[in-house]
Amino acid sequence: VLLQAGANADVYVAQLDGSATTRLTDDPAYDGWPAWAPGGALLAFVSRRDGNAEIYVVKADGSGLKNLTRNPAEDQWPSWSPDGTRIAYASGGQLCVMNASGANRNCFVETGMTNPAAWSPDGQRLIYECDGDLCAIDADGKNGVNLTQQPALDFWPAWSPDGEQIAFVSGRDRNW
Repeated sequence: VLLQAGANADVYVAQLDGSATTRLTDDPAYDGWPAWAPGGALLAFVSRRDGNAEIYVVKADGSGLKNLTRNPAEDQWPSWSPDGTRIAYASGGQLCVMNASGANRNCFVETGMTNPAAWSPDGQRLIYECDGDLCAIDADGKNGVNLTQQPALDFWPAWSPDGEQIAFVSGRDRNW
């Protein structure tokens, strides 16, 4: 997935060698931060075409554009569940989860997320940035816990395939 350079970014797809580039979005507003759904049939992305950041989905061929969030808060950082049935995202300073259709939105914890939440391989938990630390929470918003509790910034979490470890970026040695 490529982003067009400049203020008017759009979402494209291309083969790994750069061939067969297809523009999926075409709007004067910003379109970006794409995330493939498992299976590759859909992409979720952020668009400002309605005046503020919203989560949209589009089919991999560019058809079927749909706004999933439609609310006045800034909606960012879409992240698909492993089974493709849910999307986690940040909305107005909260971590939220909704069905892939946009239904059943559940916002359950305050966060200053600056990157996407990471789903556990079984789709039952999320790790997300929480005030510079990393926190984990059940996908239904229960059983939250701070994992890192460090004075340095911890972010961009990723689960191991077996769900037993996480990898993340940290500024603990302060050599940015």
